[in-house]
Amino acid sequence: MAPGWHAYWRSPGDAGFPPSIDWGGSENLKSAQLFWPAPKRFILDGLITQGYENSVVLPIAVTLERATQPARLQASVRYAACKDICVPYTAKFTLPLPSGVALPGPEASMIANAWTTVPGTPAEAGLGVSSVVISRVDTPSPGSVLSVIIDMGSKPLLYPDVFIEGLLGSARLRTGCSDDYAQSDKSPCHFKCVSKKPCRCIDRRQKFAVYIRGWDAARDICGRTCRWSAACTIK
Repeated sequence: MAPGWHAYWRSPGDAGFPPSIDWGGSENLKSAQLFWPAPKRFILDGLITQGYENSVVLPIAVTLERATQPARLQASVRYAACKDICVPYTAKFTLPLPSGVALPGPEASMIANAWTTVPGTPAEAGLGVSSVVISRVDTPSPGSVLSVIIDMGSKPLLYPDVFIEGLLGSARLRTGCSDDYAQSDKSPCHFKCVSKKPCRCIDRRQKFAVYIRGWDAARDICGRTCRWSAACTIK
C-alpha cells in the first residue's frame, strides 16, 4: 500500500471490511486457513478501526485433498485500502503447486517473519482469563463496561493492548485502565492500556475495560461468548 494507507483486520471496527478470499476454481484444495497478525488501532473523525498500515503479510495454511498430487490454487481477494477515504479492491491470483518435496522460495523469509507476528493462544503465552464482568455506568453517558482480568503467570506484560471482537458490534472504546492500573490515552473513545512506562499490575494480574454504548446493547451480549485478542510483549 502507499505510505499512510491501511487495510483492515478480521474485525475492522467502526468502518471498513476485512480481507476475504474466495478459493473457487482451485484444484486439489481441501481447506485454506487465513492467519491474522496482531493489528494496530486507527482513529479518524471519531471512528475507531483496527488493521495494518503500509503493508501486511497474511499467512495461509493450505491442506490438499490428495497430498501426493499437484494442486492449483485460484484466489479472488477482496479488501479495502483506506486513508482519508476507503477504496475497495479485488485481486485475482493463480498459484500452481507441483507434487513432491517443497523447497523454500524467494518469499520464504518474508513469510516466516509474518508467522512471528501472529498471536498465539493465551495458554501458549502462560496467560489465563481470571474474570469477565459486565457492569453498568451512568457517566459520561449511560452504558456499561466490559472488564477483563488476565492472569499473567510468572511473566509480566509490557505495553498490553486488547482488541474486542465478535458480538460487540455496538461497543465503543474508551480509556482502558482503572485507577489501580497505569493510566494512558485520555481520548474519550480510545481504549489503549499503553503508556511510556510498563503498566503496573496487582498480584500478577492485568485489568482491561471496554466501554459499551447503551445498556440495552450490553444486556444483549450478557451470557454470550465474545472473542477477544490481546496484543502484548512478555518480558
